[in-house]
Parts: sequence; C-alpha cells; structure tokens
Amino acid sequence: MIRPAVSSDDPVMDAIAREGDASADAGYLALVRSQQGRLLVAEKDDRVIAFGGVVDIDGVAMLTDLFVAADARGASVGTQLLGELLDGSGPRMTFSSKHPAAVAAYRRVGMEPQWRLLYLRGVAHGGGVGLPVAEWNHDRMSLVQEMAAQGAQVSADVVSVHQDTGVWIARIDSARPVKALSATLAGLSRGAVASLCVPEYSPLATWALKSGFAEVDYDTFCASPGVELPPDLHCLHPGLA
Repeated sequence: MIRPAVSSDDPVMDAIAREGDASADAGYLALVRSQQGRLLVAEKDDRVIAFGGVVDIDGVAMLTDLFVAADARGASVGTQLLGELLDGSGPRMTFSSKHPAAVAAYRRVGMEPQWRLLYLRGVAHGGGVGLPVAEWNHDRMSLVQEMAAQGAQVSADVVSVHQDTGVWIARIDSARPVKALSATLAGLSRGAVASLCVPEYSPLATWALKSGFAEVDYDTFCASPGVELPPDLHCLHPGLA
C-alpha cells in the first residue's frame, strides 16, 4: 500500500535513507514540506518499507527522494512508488545516486542523465571576520526562509549552514559565483572545513578544484528534455535544487 507520509513516519524514513548512504532527518523533511512537497511511503504488513518525495519547482516535478529498505529491494516497490510520485506530472528532474538501478529507473520515466553534481570539500583560509548577512535577493524564498528558520545564515547571494564538521555552503545564486564564495570563505575561521555541491559545468567548480577543494562524491542530474537549472545557480541542495 502506498499512502501519504505522516510525521510519525519520519524516523523510519530517515533510517531507510541511511541504509542508502543518505539521510532524511527532521530538518530535511521539514524543508521538503516547506515546498508544498508530497512525501509518500510504501507499506507491507503494516511496516514502512520505502518512501519518496516530490516538489514542484516552476512547473517541473523535482524528485527529492526515492529509497527502499534493504530487505525489500528487488520487488518493484521503488518502481511503483516512483510511478505514483510522478503520476500526472510533465517535465521532471532529479539527482541520482551512483546506485546502478537508479539511473535505469529514471530513464524508464523519461529522465536522462546529463551532468554531474560534484560534492566538494576544502579548507577556508579566511580571517574569521564573520559571514555577511543580508536579505536574500533571488527566488526560492520559501526554501531559504525555512533554512534560515533552522539556523542557516543568509546573505544576498549565499546560504550557509553551520554543521559539526564545518560549514556547508547550501546555496549560491549569483552572476559572480566565485566572488560570492570567496567572500564567504574569507569570513570563516582559518582551517574551517567548507563543503558545497556544484554543477560540474559551473565556473565555480573549476575555481574550487584549482583552489584546493577536493571532489569527495557526486550525483548525476537526470531530467526530461528541455529541463535546465537557472543559469546563476552555482551551489544547491542535492535533494531540493
């Protein structure tokens, strides 16, 4: 049975995601819900065995998640859930993991792999003067507002999230992304670890890799024909774009 997820499902969804080397903690699920997202779960014998999510971004269905419990894989649960999530949608996109079954599943619903989203990590060499603060100057305001409500620091072009392991640059929306990132790194304490997810075609990826950042992982952008990200979006949330 497939049904809408409720808040009591959240710990189970997180546990299933962690079996897939990801996470879906309460903060992340709140971000999905803040975008008027649909979260569905699949049940068998009164046990949640899979979940998925989708949000609408300017008329494009963004698949946020699709995870099946390890002991329930191979029974077409993910295929059924994916069909339900995308039922009635037109243009669509997602970021696929490297799992061999993932891209094949997305191809069956009209999403072709296009380019890699690089997970980069580096060390800031700034003086710790603090991150700039300003009103967000771009779209996806509801997403940025929810991030801010969860403690993210927001400037005109950059959203930064402090984590136990350092700082995650969650979003850069700018015609001058290198300048925006450089200003952010300059405000961090010297030696602070900075992580970011950058499309491989972005000039920011080229700059970061030349500036000591290392690629630690990647996802693959899969989309139906004609779907592209905004040209000034250079750092993004891999689940919510």
